[in-house]
Amino acid sequence: MRSSMLPAFASILLLCVPTTAEQMTALFVVGAACSDAMYADKIYKERLERQAYTVTLIKDSDEGLKEACESHDIMLISASISGGAVNTQLNDCTTPQMIWESRLYSYNGMQVSPLDEALRVTSAFFHENHEVAFKGPEQVPPYPTGPEFHITQNGSESPLAGGLTAGPADFWTVNDYGMNYIDVSQLGKGAHVVAILPPSKTSEFPVKPEGEKATLFYYEKGDELCGDLGRSPAFRIGWPAFGFCYGASPSCEEVANTKCVDNSCQDNCQTKEQIINSGVNPSPLSCHGMQTLDSAISTLTQEARKGKAQPAQQKSLIQRHLPAEEAGIPMGSDGAAFIQMPRSDL
Repeated sequence: MRSSMLPAFASILLLCVPTTAEQMTALFVVGAACSDAMYADKIYKERLERQAYTVTLIKDSDEGLKEACESHDIMLISASISGGAVNTQLNDCTTPQMIWESRLYSYNGMQVSPLDEALRVTSAFFHENHEVAFKGPEQVPPYPTGPEFHITQNGSESPLAGGLTAGPADFWTVNDYGMNYIDVSQLGKGAHVVAILPPSKTSEFPVKPEGEKATLFYYEKGDELCGDLGRSPAFRIGWPAFGFCYGASPSCEEVANTKCVDNSCQDNCQTKEQIINSGVNPSPLSCHGMQTLDSAISTLTQEARKGKAQPAQQKSLIQRHLPAEEAGIPMGSDGAAFIQMPRSDL
């Protein structure tokens, strides 16, 4: 078992929970193809609500995504969405965000563009059931590398590591759940890598087997992106999980129109009803995985507060330098006081 700085992490988490007086909002972008949008993604909504967020669901096909993004404190984008449906609509949104649909990374500059699916996800289902579009082994998504990710030395110093020290740690409780990954050479110059796939497992990948594969990474607002997309307009987290509406594998409903060799996708899928009735956990995060998720939400909260704290601080200072009658200070008071500035680092 991995050691972790649980007491310190727990303190940070508690400090980052919004208070009742400071109710915060989260926009959650989900796939229009999911008739039950909160099945595999339910755990994310629950963890947001544990940190006192009001969660608004919006489908990838809905109009007004950019406006909805800007009107919320933070935004999460599920892997259940269609990257093509969202496309570049959210590229300029300034709201802190967490994304686990890796196709968006190419659209918004978090990775070089374009990248085949095999160069950005692992998947048991599509490793075994090939789409007609796969023209060779280099286009087949690798099989999942197991339950672990590997916290980097620099990553262990980030709050996103959830208090974990550098080295391997369980992210899943199962061996065959998919993960997003990007070779570090294909990230923007401003990217900060928190965790990679286990190097011992990626040495057999068909493309760039020698490179480190980032699976949890982030860009600070203002960090340099890929290509000509300039600098990141927001704090953005690339989240590891790669899955579908109802779990690690797509339902028959999701692959109904997917062209696969010998119709293997359609022959080897389960319906939504079969998946749900199986009782299999659709998002089997380990304790460490859950800890990392909570830390990611807390970090987004912290980033969202940065934009809110400054105006309040400025107003407080201005009030203290106004004449007493303009500042609203009762007559007869000399106006002298120590100012307790809000802490924007919580």
